[in-house]
Amino acid sequence: MKYDNCEFTFYGDLLGVSNYYKISPDKAYSKLNTFYNKSFEIFKELVDNDQELKIFLFSDSIFVTGKKLETALKHISYLYSTLFQNNLLLRGAIVKGLLEFQPRVEIKRFTKQLPKGDVLFRAVELEKRSKGARLLIETKLAQQILPKEWYTNEGYDSNIDRKIPEHSIVRKIKLTSDWSAYEYLWPLIEEDEYPLTNKVKMGYKELILIIENLKSISPKEATAHIIETKKMFQSIKFSLKYNYERNYNKALAESLKELQKKIT
Repeated sequence: MKYDNCEFTFYGDLLGVSNYYKISPDKAYSKLNTFYNKSFEIFKELVDNDQELKIFLFSDSIFVTGKKLETALKHISYLYSTLFQNNLLLRGAIVKGLLEFQPRVEIKRFTKQLPKGDVLFRAVELEKRSKGARLLIETKLAQQILPKEWYTNEGYDSNIDRKIPEHSIVRKIKLTSDWSAYEYLWPLIEEDEYPLTNKVKMGYKELILIIENLKSISPKEATAHIIETKKMFQSIKFSLKYNYERNYNKALAESLKELQKKIT
């Protein structure tokens, strides 16, 4: 794949687990069990085929690090979607660089995981900036794969690049409202490469139905996360899809205009 030569680290945090522990440890365990099982199902084949990919699961957190950015983003999207269908919100961030640990002297029952550099810090810090089931991308990583004209949403709206395929991952990346990072719109995934049989791609109505149901069964503390997740869905409906269709139609109109000039 075109963008599978970019070192990255993803950090994801399952939202709301502490609330379940307040109600019942067994209920919290059930949610975490679903998180672990779905993560294993989705990434197992990928890990088997990519010796450089590493995945760590600890409590309600997941780390994914490797060099095949495009492949990983697609599978992370599958995880977001699958968890969402199970009333679970994953919030995460992906940054440039590999998550590596410094070798240390260890003894039995004394494990050390001292991370090298600032990759882990940057991933965790970026993840904490947002609310809801969002997937943020560090600016320098996003700009490594985005066309320069698309660094801003204004540029994306006004510049047509017909060489970029309709389903390219770069068409699913947008600048956040505060311009501090970029966001990957995970619901705009494609199912044709999904390794399992269950459905992962949902329409707008399905997404809203699930988020409204989640709102009705969640504590007040979760309201902000639910609202922000819904806003992201709305941006997909009214912004990204519209922009792509408008750009595509504009390009088609220009091509027809040029063809007409040649004929006349």
